[in-house]
Amino acid sequence: MNTKRLAALLAAGAVSVAGLPFVAVSPAAAELACTAAVNVFGVEPDGRMFVYPHNEPETGVASWGAKHYIGSGWNGGTTYAAPGGYIHHITTGNRQHRRYQWTGSGWASFGGGQYQDLGVVDPSTRPLVDEQGRFYKQDDRRFFVSSWDDQGRLTADEVPLSPAVRPNVITSGSSAFFARADGDLYRYRFDFENNRWLTIGERIGAGFGVFKRLISAGGGVLYGVANDPAGTLVWYRYDDQKREWANNGIGKVVGSGWGALAEVTASGCAAPDQQSNPLPGPRGERPRLVYNPATRTFEAAWVNNSGELLYGKENPQDPTAITWTALTGYQNHTGAVSALRDGGTGRLLLSAPSQDGRGRMYVQQPDGSFGSGTGIGGRFTVGPVLTSAFANDVAVYGIDDRGMVYNAKRGSDTSSPWFPAAQRLGQDTTIGLASGPTAVTRTATGELEVRRPPFTTYDPPVPVRGLRVVGTPHITQGENGPSRLIARDENGKLWTSEEKPYLTGPGFGPWTDISGGLTFTGTVDTAFSFGPRKTEIVARTTDGTVVRRQITDWAVPPAWIPIGTSAVDPVIAVANLQVGKAVLLVDGSGQAKLVRIPYQS
Repeated sequence: MNTKRLAALLAAGAVSVAGLPFVAVSPAAAELACTAAVNVFGVEPDGRMFVYPHNEPETGVASWGAKHYIGSGWNGGTTYAAPGGYIHHITTGNRQHRRYQWTGSGWASFGGGQYQDLGVVDPSTRPLVDEQGRFYKQDDRRFFVSSWDDQGRLTADEVPLSPAVRPNVITSGSSAFFARADGDLYRYRFDFENNRWLTIGERIGAGFGVFKRLISAGGGVLYGVANDPAGTLVWYRYDDQKREWANNGIGKVVGSGWGALAEVTASGCAAPDQQSNPLPGPRGERPRLVYNPATRTFEAAWVNNSGELLYGKENPQDPTAITWTALTGYQNHTGAVSALRDGGTGRLLLSAPSQDGRGRMYVQQPDGSFGSGTGIGGRFTVGPVLTSAFANDVAVYGIDDRGMVYNAKRGSDTSSPWFPAAQRLGQDTTIGLASGPTAVTRTATGELEVRRPPFTTYDPPVPVRGLRVVGTPHITQGENGPSRLIARDENGKLWTSEEKPYLTGPGFGPWTDISGGLTFTGTVDTAFSFGPRKTEIVARTTDGTVVRRQITDWAVPPAWIPIGTSAVDPVIAVANLQVGKAVLLVDGSGQAKLVRIPYQS
């Protein structure tokens, strides 16, 4: 958008957001909560401050209340409006961080003083204040937040949220930001309740270089002071939930005379929180089985139909029996459990989806017991999935109800924010482990798409065509190196497809039927044994029979061997030559059984 075009649009009373990366039109924006009017504060060049209420921040109608001058001497620093009438002011020179409060009729008093002293702030850290009153700073490496209560007591001290974001950032909601770069506008949004970034650097508009100043009143309400002789003030509003601009992306002129001011800041609106639906309760969920080399025994985990997360330990008197213990704390889990042993400490880590969507992790203690679980943030329909762990440094992935893939690092007593690792891969996506975390998405046609980190939208998925898949596909590292998919079709047949060798380019080969005349349900599980390397595979037929195979040549697989029955999908773990292998079966009452198999069998 050039200046000449801006002038023409201003004359017409509307400014269009050029270059938007979408064309959807919102007939009505999501409900916006604003005070009776947004207080827009301006600082004249001589230091006088005024408050000017904009009566229609929701719609952008040019309706204003009375303009009042409320102070002087404000040109000696930088000013930021906050909710509740609070005004943050960073003084020039000594960099003192002062917080004032405008009550609507006068200035509040704090112990006889005019302001609260909140410390010292370097203006070069580009401070920001959001609609909840959180105070942000950033340098070349970090973006972090602090907050204070009404008495001025520090409640959060420079909590790191991420590496540095783009320069020229302004807040525009509760932990939501616009960032302008070369005239383009980008969106950032953080979810404090779930310790996750909802949006990072999403380009939502262009042409904003024509404004000499951009300010926000919260809730996605944005004001631009045009770089024109009239100092025109233009209103916009962005809806995060719909990812659309109000008024079809056309700005509305709401005033003039704003160009000569030393500062402009505003506050008064708040966007509605994003709501997530609870997950359905558990129903025949898949367990997990791992080998403990320290005790030379197998351990298991499972979410039963009551929502309890159970830890299972091999009975020392009966190596075919598993004894379940319900973990304490949260009791409404659902979905498949994730279990991983920390390669440094040897402790078992457990995580399972929660019906409230919150991420939780359980860490085995030195005596083998588990605590009540630790909240690790996030809000997921799939996961958290534990993908690697060493010396309390744990990598975790999860998928939310938008199909967004997230990842985080979990320490022994801290958890980094969750970062989007992929933009909306689809709600029917699962995370598997095949030479690292791998996302497998089932498309609307039932065919599959495979992605690997960093899961960026710039890297196209690897399509796997030719089979209409039902249920959850399984991906594993093939015995010869390339990954291998195993999936079930609508007729209950099992099929496999091997990834092409790296030098031939990305892709998977044709699907091969490995059903052997049986009809299957659920999802398979695999493991490896060596000497030579072989794939161990277990599956469940439609009558509940569990069968296994040991495959060295997928072109000529051996016959399926029945090994028992199970009410849930079977899982397998391989120990060593002395201990062998084990398959976990669970009956309809929740009783577990280990089928022990010699290593070479």
